[in-house]
Amino acid sequence: MPEKSEIMFESSRSDLGVEGTVIFKKVKICAGAMGVIAQDQCRFGLRCMVGLWLRGSSCMAGLTLILMALSLPLALARDTRPRFLGQGSAECHFYNGTQRVRFLARYFYNREELVRFDSDVGREFRAVTELGRRTAEKWNSQEGFMEQTRAAVDNYCRHNYGVVQSFTVERRVKPKVTVYPTKTQPLQHHNLLVCAVSGFYPGHIEVRWFRNGQEEEAGVVSTGLIQNGDWTFQILVMLETVPQSGEVYSCQVEHPSLMSPVTVEWTRFLEQASRECHFHNGTQRVRFLDRYFYNREENVRFDSDVGEFRAVTELGRPDAKYWNSQEDILEQARAAVDTFCRHNYGVGQSFTVERRVKPKVTVYPTKTQPLQHHNLLVCAVSGFYPGHIEVRWFRNGQEEEAGVVSTGLIQNGDWTFQILVMLEAVPQSGEVYSCQVEHPSLMSPVTVEWRAQSGSAQSKMLSGVGGFVLGLLFLVLGMFIYHRNQKGFPTRAVEPETQAQIQTCSSLQFSSPLADHQSTSGGTSAD
Repeated sequence: MPEKSEIMFESSRSDLGVEGTVIFKKVKICAGAMGVIAQDQCRFGLRCMVGLWLRGSSCMAGLTLILMALSLPLALARDTRPRFLGQGSAECHFYNGTQRVRFLARYFYNREELVRFDSDVGREFRAVTELGRRTAEKWNSQEGFMEQTRAAVDNYCRHNYGVVQSFTVERRVKPKVTVYPTKTQPLQHHNLLVCAVSGFYPGHIEVRWFRNGQEEEAGVVSTGLIQNGDWTFQILVMLETVPQSGEVYSCQVEHPSLMSPVTVEWTRFLEQASRECHFHNGTQRVRFLDRYFYNREENVRFDSDVGEFRAVTELGRPDAKYWNSQEDILEQARAAVDTFCRHNYGVGQSFTVERRVKPKVTVYPTKTQPLQHHNLLVCAVSGFYPGHIEVRWFRNGQEEEAGVVSTGLIQNGDWTFQILVMLEAVPQSGEVYSCQVEHPSLMSPVTVEWRAQSGSAQSKMLSGVGGFVLGLLFLVLGMFIYHRNQKGFPTRAVEPETQAQIQTCSSLQFSSPLADHQSTSGGTSAD
């Protein structure tokens, strides 16, 4: 597998609005103070951060562009507009160091690629789907834009490789692979098998499903890369299937950290456990729960309000009976209200128990599909604290429980969490899907809706978006170039210690290959 490093310029999680305002902000921060650069907490709009490392300067210039025109009213309890997700990425593929370099600029609509520039294929943008044709034609007609894109192999890829090679390009962390079903079902019933790949670096990874040694391509859906907040990634790749007796399902993973692919077979079970402390009026009343799960289904629990283990399903009956017969196990469980819950409450009250950060909620499909075709709807809930959260899916006002799969809590690395909760669905005309989120930071649940659209409606919504966004990008880049020429920048050489500081900001992940400067900060290797 070739070496690969992704340097991403992202535009994501956006909904088309009517009126727009551009807020342009320039930040100049010396290398020693890079830690103060952080993503703006923007409740509305599409946020793009462009980190520019200026060759011949010891400081970093950061640009934050907030496109208010693509407004996302997350503060509202209910948003009934049709939803869409637009994304863009710029990738550098390295072979034998920088001996051969390939640059890719890719743009997506609802996780489906529309248009791309590939330095190995030609000197222009190519439409991947019919929806991307107008965008490709528009961008190919912009000479200045095309000149910068064609030069990105050297100005963007090779330059960044040399600066960050030691702590990003050469870093390797092996993935952990787990396979499990979303439901405990008998054979010959529809199920969704999940291949959970976590804790790996860099982000380039290939995950394949096999049935009896033959690769399965139909019915495979993926969450895409998810950042863990600790310079590692995870991804869930799911397979729709109706398991038959004797069949063997396996998930194969290829990654730069591995000498050979890792294959994990579905062993048909997954065991999990959790311990929970529920506080009412501080520690005035405390409830302790010790819960055990088999294939994501709870089968036995200890509840301090009850005082003993109780079976939740028939599978949990033997365990409950055995643990209740063990006096030492029961004694420890009954004492956990004080020794575990109240004790930890006192230790972490000031910086954990009382802290509240509201979640941001986005709903989108994994595939751009016509109506009456199978799809996977994603409810992405991010940036919240504490980790206790409830996410539910509804169809036409009725809660959906079958076909729901979750990533589980993901730590962002900044004392906040995110979670993706997905729903298998075959959308019909007129149906309304909604994701409802309950969290301690909210006075009442937040609900975000997604309505099924016909193909013609999607085309009308998308038409003009490419030119609109491109125009704003050119406006911002022009303003930056003008401002730089007016003010000027220091011409000192980059000092060795400044290069080591770049990692502080790399988690921002926003770096533009389309600017006329060589960029080395902000997001090498897609982190």
